[in-house]
Amino acid sequence: MLRYRRKGRIAGLIRQSFPMPTLKPLTLDDLEAVLAIQSACYEPFFHESVAAFRAMLTASPDTHWLCRREGKPLGYLVTLPVAEGKLPVLDAAAVATVDTPEWLYVHDLAVLAEARSLGLGRRFMAEAERVAREKGLRGLALVAVQGAEGYWAKAGFRAKLEVSPALAGKLASFGEGAVYMEKAC
Repeated sequence: MLRYRRKGRIAGLIRQSFPMPTLKPLTLDDLEAVLAIQSACYEPFFHESVAAFRAMLTASPDTHWLCRREGKPLGYLVTLPVAEGKLPVLDAAAVATVDTPEWLYVHDLAVLAEARSLGLGRRFMAEAERVAREKGLRGLALVAVQGAEGYWAKAGFRAKLEVSPALAGKLASFGEGAVYMEKAC
Protein backbone atom coordinates (compact mmCIF):
# COMPACT_ATOMS: atom_id res chain seq x y z
CA MET A 1 0.00 0.00 0.00
CA LEU A 2 1.40 3.39 -0.97
CA ARG A 3 1.00 6.39 1.27
CA TYR A 4 1.82 9.93 0.37
CA ARG A 5 2.40 12.54 3.02
CA ARG A 6 1.88 15.50 0.75
CA LYS A 7 -1.73 16.55 0.49
CA GLY A 8 -1.26 17.87 -3.01
CA ARG A 9 -0.09 14.49 -4.32
CA ILE A 10 -3.00 12.66 -2.68
CA ALA A 11 -5.48 15.20 -3.96
CA GLY A 12 -3.98 14.77 -7.45
CA LEU A 13 -4.32 10.99 -7.27
CA ILE A 14 -7.91 11.28 -6.11
CA ARG A 15 -8.78 13.67 -8.94
CA GLN A 16 -7.22 11.30 -11.46
CA SER A 17 -9.18 8.35 -10.05
CA PHE A 18 -12.48 10.22 -9.77
CA PRO A 19 -12.99 12.86 -12.48
CA MET A 20 -14.91 15.94 -11.42
CA PRO A 21 -18.62 15.89 -12.18
CA THR A 22 -19.75 18.36 -14.84
CA LEU A 23 -22.90 20.47 -15.04
CA LYS A 24 -24.67 20.80 -18.36
CA PRO A 25 -27.96 22.33 -19.41
CA LEU A 26 -30.84 19.92 -18.80
CA THR A 27 -32.77 19.07 -21.98
CA LEU A 28 -35.78 17.01 -22.93
CA ASP A 29 -33.38 14.22 -23.93
CA ASP A 30 -32.36 13.91 -20.25
CA LEU A 31 -35.84 13.21 -18.88
CA GLU A 32 -35.30 9.45 -18.49
CA ALA A 33 -32.28 10.13 -16.26
CA VAL A 34 -34.20 12.81 -14.33
CA LEU A 35 -37.06 10.41 -13.62
CA ALA A 36 -34.63 7.75 -12.37
CA ILE A 37 -32.91 10.22 -10.04
CA GLN A 38 -36.26 11.55 -8.85
CA SER A 39 -37.42 8.03 -8.04
CA ALA A 40 -34.26 7.38 -6.00
CA CYS A 41 -34.43 10.67 -4.08
CA TYR A 42 -38.09 11.37 -3.33
CA GLU A 43 -41.00 9.61 -1.74
CA PRO A 44 -43.62 8.56 -4.34
CA PHE A 45 -45.96 11.41 -3.32
CA PHE A 46 -43.41 13.88 -4.77
CA HIS A 47 -42.81 12.10 -8.08
CA GLU A 48 -43.65 14.25 -11.08
CA SER A 49 -44.58 13.09 -14.55
CA VAL A 50 -42.71 13.47 -17.81
CA ALA A 51 -45.39 15.99 -18.80
CA ALA A 52 -44.59 18.15 -15.75
CA PHE A 53 -40.86 18.16 -16.47
CA ARG A 54 -41.51 18.81 -20.16
CA ALA A 55 -43.69 21.81 -19.22
CA MET A 56 -41.00 23.29 -16.95
CA LEU A 57 -38.20 22.78 -19.47
CA THR A 58 -40.31 24.33 -22.22
CA ALA A 59 -41.33 27.32 -20.08
CA SER A 60 -37.73 28.22 -19.23
CA PRO A 61 -35.18 26.28 -21.30
CA ASP A 62 -32.08 27.96 -19.83
CA THR A 63 -32.64 27.48 -16.07
CA HIS A 64 -32.18 23.73 -15.56
CA TRP A 65 -29.03 21.61 -15.13
CA LEU A 66 -27.95 17.99 -15.04
CA CYS A 67 -24.75 16.80 -13.38
CA ARG A 68 -22.82 13.84 -14.81
CA ARG A 69 -19.56 12.11 -14.03
CA GLU A 70 -18.14 9.88 -16.73
CA GLY A 71 -21.52 9.89 -18.46
CA LYS A 72 -23.50 8.81 -15.38
CA PRO A 73 -26.23 11.22 -14.24
CA LEU A 74 -25.78 12.11 -10.55
CA GLY A 75 -28.28 14.89 -9.97
CA TYR A 76 -30.34 17.67 -11.45
CA LEU A 77 -31.73 21.12 -10.69
CA VAL A 78 -34.95 22.53 -12.17
CA THR A 79 -35.64 26.23 -11.66
CA LEU A 80 -38.16 28.69 -13.08
CA PRO A 81 -38.35 32.49 -13.14
CA VAL A 82 -41.57 33.35 -11.28
CA ALA A 83 -43.48 36.26 -9.80
CA GLU A 84 -44.42 36.34 -6.12
CA GLY A 85 -47.00 33.64 -5.47
CA LYS A 86 -46.99 32.35 -9.07
CA LEU A 87 -45.32 29.01 -8.42
CA PRO A 88 -46.45 25.94 -10.32
CA VAL A 89 -48.20 23.28 -8.27
CA LEU A 90 -46.55 19.91 -7.86
CA ASP A 91 -46.78 17.82 -11.05
CA ALA A 92 -48.24 20.68 -13.12
CA ALA A 93 -48.86 19.61 -16.72
CA ALA A 94 -48.63 23.26 -17.80
CA VAL A 95 -46.41 26.08 -16.52
CA ALA A 96 -47.28 29.70 -17.18
CA THR A 97 -44.48 32.14 -17.89
CA VAL A 98 -44.53 35.60 -16.34
CA ASP A 99 -43.66 38.92 -17.97
CA THR A 100 -41.82 40.33 -14.96
CA PRO A 101 -40.34 37.57 -12.80
CA GLU A 102 -39.08 38.43 -9.33
CA TRP A 103 -37.58 35.15 -8.15
CA LEU A 104 -35.78 32.15 -9.58
CA TYR A 105 -37.88 29.37 -8.13
CA VAL A 106 -35.94 26.24 -7.19
CA HIS A 107 -38.57 23.68 -8.05
CA ASP A 108 -36.53 20.52 -7.79
CA LEU A 109 -33.00 19.68 -6.64
CA ALA A 110 -32.10 16.00 -6.46
CA VAL A 111 -28.71 14.33 -5.98
CA LEU A 112 -28.21 10.58 -5.79
CA ALA A 113 -27.10 9.33 -2.35
CA GLU A 114 -23.81 8.02 -3.79
CA ALA A 115 -22.91 11.55 -4.95
CA ARG A 116 -23.96 13.60 -1.93
CA SER A 117 -20.41 14.04 -0.64
CA LEU A 118 -19.31 15.74 -3.87
CA GLY A 119 -20.76 19.20 -3.13
CA LEU A 120 -23.18 19.03 -6.05
CA GLY A 121 -25.98 20.78 -4.15
CA ARG A 122 -23.70 23.76 -3.55
CA ARG A 123 -22.61 23.76 -7.21
CA PHE A 124 -26.20 23.65 -8.43
CA MET A 125 -27.24 26.46 -6.06
CA ALA A 126 -24.25 28.62 -7.03
CA GLU A 127 -25.33 28.26 -10.67
CA ALA A 128 -28.92 29.19 -9.77
CA GLU A 129 -27.74 32.26 -7.85
CA ARG A 130 -25.57 33.32 -10.80
CA VAL A 131 -28.54 33.06 -13.17
CA ALA A 132 -30.83 34.94 -10.74
CA ARG A 133 -28.31 37.80 -10.55
CA GLU A 134 -27.84 37.83 -14.36
CA LYS A 135 -31.61 38.05 -14.83
CA GLY A 136 -31.86 40.87 -12.27
CA LEU A 137 -34.12 38.86 -9.96
CA ARG A 138 -34.54 39.44 -6.21
CA GLY A 139 -33.12 36.02 -5.41
CA LEU A 140 -34.12 32.39 -5.04
CA ALA A 141 -37.37 30.93 -3.73
CA LEU A 142 -38.34 27.35 -2.99
CA VAL A 143 -40.76 25.05 -1.21
CA ALA A 144 -39.01 22.92 1.41
CA VAL A 145 -40.47 19.40 1.63
CA GLN A 146 -39.68 16.13 3.39
CA GLY A 147 -38.44 18.03 6.45
CA ALA A 148 -35.74 19.93 4.54
CA GLU A 149 -36.47 23.37 6.03
CA GLY A 150 -33.38 23.16 8.29
CA TYR A 151 -31.12 22.25 5.38
CA TRP A 152 -32.32 25.24 3.38
CA ALA A 153 -32.08 27.58 6.39
CA LYS A 154 -28.38 26.64 6.72
CA ALA A 155 -28.00 27.57 3.04
CA GLY A 156 -29.32 31.08 3.77
CA PHE A 157 -33.03 30.66 2.99
CA ARG A 158 -35.63 32.17 5.31
CA ALA A 159 -39.13 30.81 5.77
CA LYS A 160 -41.92 33.18 4.81
CA LEU A 161 -44.62 32.27 7.29
CA GLU A 162 -47.30 34.66 6.05
CA VAL A 163 -48.20 33.94 2.44
CA SER A 164 -51.05 34.96 0.18
CA PRO A 165 -54.09 32.68 -0.12
CA ALA A 166 -53.05 31.83 -3.71
CA LEU A 167 -49.58 30.77 -2.57
CA ALA A 168 -51.03 28.84 0.38
CA GLY A 169 -53.15 26.86 -2.10
CA LYS A 170 -50.10 25.99 -4.17
CA LEU A 171 -48.15 25.00 -1.06
CA ALA A 172 -50.93 22.56 -0.20
CA SER A 173 -50.12 20.59 -3.38
CA PHE A 174 -46.72 19.79 -1.84
CA GLY A 175 -48.26 18.07 1.17
CA GLU A 176 -48.20 18.50 4.92
CA GLY A 177 -45.29 20.53 6.26
CA ALA A 178 -44.36 22.28 3.00
CA VAL A 179 -42.64 25.61 3.75
CA TYR A 180 -42.15 28.50 1.32
CA MET A 181 -38.65 30.02 1.65
CA GLU A 182 -36.69 32.84 0.02
CA LYS A 183 -33.04 33.89 -0.24
CA ALA A 184 -31.89 37.27 -1.55
CA CYS A 185 -29.02 37.24 -4.06
